[in-house]
Amino acid sequence: MLTYRGHNTLSDWWALGITLYELATGNPPFNHADLETLADMICFEDLPLKTWFSKDFADLLLRLTDKVPANRIGSKNGADEIKSHPFFKSVNWETVARKGMKPPIVPD
Repeated sequence: MLTYRGHNTLSDWWALGITLYELATGNPPFNHADLETLADMICFEDLPLKTWFSKDFADLLLRLTDKVPANRIGSKNGADEIKSHPFFKSVNWETVARKGMKPPIVPD
């Protein structure tokens, strides 16, 4: 989107990766007061992975935010490709679809 090449599902997968990053860290992976500098960071810098990310989570983030859209996870088989990533190995997607999965944390 920053390069004015349009928006499609592959952009959405990138946004999912950024959202997961923010949920895990509480901060966006790229941040700068100057919007041009921020755009350059998004386009050209590597995703700053945290040392405490699991191997599977780091891999999922890197694959969702690959700078080359055609290389992004989800580019070939959509959501099914993402759902089959090892990070989600303990998720029963049928149970999730039925809303039968209990959340790991329930706030007070």
